[in-house]
Amino acid sequence: MPKHAFISIPLDIPEVQVLKTEITAYGAFILTVERTIVSTTCHRCGRTITDRHGHTAPRLLPILGRPVYLRIRPKCFGCPHSDGHPNHPAA
Repeated sequence: MPKHAFISIPLDIPEVQVLKTEITAYGAFILTVERTIVSTTCHRCGRTITDRHGHTAPRLLPILGRPVYLRIRPKCFGCPHSDGHPNHPAA
């Protein structure tokens, strides 16, 4: 029998997949997630871009009113039409 019983709940967050789940020593949950987007809109010129430019730093976002966090490294894209400047997403 497992140490803890687990349940599955849908996150209902578009274009996100769960990569890993953890429980910290302090009882907080950390869900490591990744956006599945393959393109974005350039905030300078408005064109659709698909050239990946890396990731931003991981972020911990509290959810569900308790120590539950989403660890996400948002994807960045570089627009070849705006001097390759990266588009850094808000989340």
